[in-house]
Amino acid sequence: MIDLVRNFIGYREYPKYGMVNRYFVYKQALLKEAAKLVQANVIPEKEDIYYLTFEELREVVRTNKLDRQLISERKDEYKLYEKLTPPRVITSDGEIIAGEYKRENLPAGAIVGLPVLPG
Repeated sequence: MIDLVRNFIGYREYPKYGMVNRYFVYKQALLKEAAKLVQANVIPEKEDIYYLTFEELREVVRTNKLDRQLISERKDEYKLYEKLTPPRVITSDGEIIAGEYKRENLPAGAIVGLPVLPG
């Protein structure tokens, strides 16, 4: 049984590899469509399609009309989200655990850190 597992364990990665491998092709096709929208003066930059859902993008391609305010708002939101720092630990219940190390009363010249292995 161990020989079977060793021989075939790599096959579990094939579906993921296939999906990720095609993402590049999908992205290139979407950017090609975006370039047409830039030429038609529908969007200012082809990367602006990243701020649209697939349904919204389909509608823009179909009608050649776009609410540029929507793109602007989403860019601003993205900049705001970039500044956020996620918590270090979130439990499976959604509880955010925040703590601080006690650093008072440290001797002079002490190296502050967490011990991980004795010796």
